Amino acid sequence: MIISDQEKLRNKIHRIALYILAIIIVTFVIAAFIAIKSYKSELVFFSLSAIPITLGIITFYVITKKLRKDLQIGTVKTEKQIVKNKFYRTIQVPGDTSKLDSFLRGLSHNLLLNKVKLVHKYSVVIDDGNFEITKEEFEQIKIGQSIIIRKGYYSDQYLGIEKINYA
Repeated sequence: MIISDQEKLRNKIHRIALYILAIIIVTFVIAAFIAIKSYKSELVFFSLSAIPITLGIITFYVITKKLRKDLQIGTVKTEKQIVKNKFYRTIQVPGDTSKLDSFLRGLSHNLLLNKVKLVHKYSVVIDDGNFEITKEEFEQIKIGQSIIIRKGYYSDQYLGIEKINYA
């Protein structure tokens, strides 16, 4: 497994963790409001906040089980596929998406001024679906050509193209 593959799997796990953390925080705040309004605030707050935290941790481990297993074994599976089609599209997104800090600093400013950034997406269509690729890979690949796709061994998570056959 290449380092970039490990980074892709870690990023996927981190995104899942952020979603679950956001749900836990929202339910924690709701539990605090309910506890303030109730007579036995300590007991209600503890019980209402312990349940979502416990469920969030269990959910995280269940959802990311296969991804974590892929990181542990460090191997990927490869599949030879034939390119059915390839396409390029341009998407308009609000603001500057190159840096997260600039997004956070200028969120309201960019949305109010309606600034948009063009994001270029390159994809290939194979039997398993659409997969995003880099611009260089897009220029090299031809329709009908065979390519080798890298996927996580247990999670079946798309990791990239290993090799392009030029025949």
